[in-house]
Amino acid sequence: MASLWGQYKAGLGINLGLACVILANSGRIMKNTLRIPSVTLLDASVRMDLDSVKPSLKGAYVQLNANNLTDREYVAGCYGTGYCYWGAGRSVIATVGYNF
Repeated sequence: MASLWGQYKAGLGINLGLACVILANSGRIMKNTLRIPSVTLLDASVRMDLDSVKPSLKGAYVQLNANNLTDREYVAGCYGTGYCYWGAGRSVIATVGYNF
């Protein structure tokens, strides 16, 4: 697995992020008869530091993360018996936080 993140400070306390996540071929199982293909996924994030809106909120932020942005279907892994399972679909997570 490898990932590359890029971030852009858009101003007004807004940060944008984009990641390319590569899940490399995890090898062969079942006497070399089954191979799990590699896959590339995209993740993204948007964060806003709330002190840009109201200075008394210094340290507070809201953030939205999206994983597997394109909702790509892929095989995440397999057990030695040949039972394989799907990777996670698109997920979106909202966070409200405060840095002390």
